[in-house]
Amino acid sequence: LVNNINQKKPNLIEKLINNDFENDNITKENEQESLRLLNSILKNRGLRGILYLHLEFINSCQDLSKITFDDFVNVIQIQHIGILCFSGCTELCDFKLPDSLKVIDDSAFNETAFKSLKLPNNVSIGKRAFASNTFLENITISNGTKTISEFAFSNCPMLSSVEFEEDIEEIQRMAFYQCKSLKSITIKGNNIVIGESAFENMKQLTTVTLNSGLTEIATYAFARCHKLTSVTLPDQI
Repeated sequence: LVNNINQKKPNLIEKLINNDFENDNITKENEQESLRLLNSILKNRGLRGILYLHLEFINSCQDLSKITFDDFVNVIQIQHIGILCFSGCTELCDFKLPDSLKVIDDSAFNETAFKSLKLPNNVSIGKRAFASNTFLENITISNGTKTISEFAFSNCPMLSSVEFEEDIEEIQRMAFYQCKSLKSITIKGNNIVIGESAFENMKQLTTVTLNSGLTEIATYAFARCHKLTSVTLPDQI
């Protein structure tokens, strides 16, 4: 199989392995084929180590609904999903983030169709990483994630549940801006900074609990949350 592919598309195969698409014109017609063949290519070449997913040609692939790396377990460890990698894949709803993942880069999953999201431990979340995901309902921020970057989950109108672990230190500006279905927020951790407009314009938010690790709340952090009636703050604020 790989030999036949190499005869047809040697440049594409090399670029899949090397993640180099800067000078290539990848079209919609070969996106799906490329994804299906990636596992076979890696296995047949006996590759080991790390795959850095920076496949920007996947961007805006509106028919892509599922990606699984289960068959890659003994071959590669995915640690980094690059900028805009799956942005605009509006049907992508089935994607299990691998435990080896360390970096989800800027806008990597912007405008996708996740309903539930559990982040691996110790993962870094880039700007707008999951923004404008109109179907996302619940998020679990796992241990080891210290910063939620600006606009990371902004404009997710169905988001109703966010679970923060105790390692969170900073929620940057507009990280959850305009998540209109979220009703309550509890943030645990030490030395926590909540950025400007981090939770602004949450139409259904009624309860906020911030523990003793809170050190700063920036301006407009909870602006235009008109139903907010209960806020628990630590004594030192």
